[in-house]
Amino acid sequence: INIQGGGWCYNEEDCLGRAGTRLGSSKFWVDKPSTCGCMNTADDGLDADCNCIFMPYGDGASFSGYREEPWPVPGKSGSVLHFRGLRNLDATLEYAKAHLGMGDAAEMVVTGGSAGGLSTFLHADRVADFMGESVRTTAAPVVGYFLDHDDFAHDSNTYTDEMAYIYHMQNLTVGALKQE
Repeated sequence: INIQGGGWCYNEEDCLGRAGTRLGSSKFWVDKPSTCGCMNTADDGLDADCNCIFMPYGDGASFSGYREEPWPVPGKSGSVLHFRGLRNLDATLEYAKAHLGMGDAAEMVVTGGSAGGLSTFLHADRVADFMGESVRTTAAPVVGYFLDHDDFAHDSNTYTDEMAYIYHMQNLTVGALKQE
């Protein structure tokens, strides 16, 4: 699974702006991605049995948020946001297992760059649990580690403050709940 990066949206206005782009809505995704990048290589190129699922970015929080009800955008009457990143991840895994042969996999690599790399850190255990103990699951993030420190101005626009707001806005707590 190759998870595309695209940064996070830090507030409702930012997320609403992204909703009109490929980083915030599947309406703008291309039918076939230009590349996927299998990590299972042989001496002469890719192994014949390597398959890749490309997950385009579109939720603004590394496939981590979930809110049942639409979230209102302050100051934009009638504008709402739908945070379904975690459900999109789960649905992709379920679809690939049921329809694309992922249920026959012996190995799984979860990877991504930037926000996709952060997705790798956040969801590798979830993917491994989904695949089961018989499938060797490896996480190979390509960047995606973001330092928790003040910005250069040392004002209230810190990464920590932004993450705390996103955590609330997109209901990131749902991903921490153990799936039964």
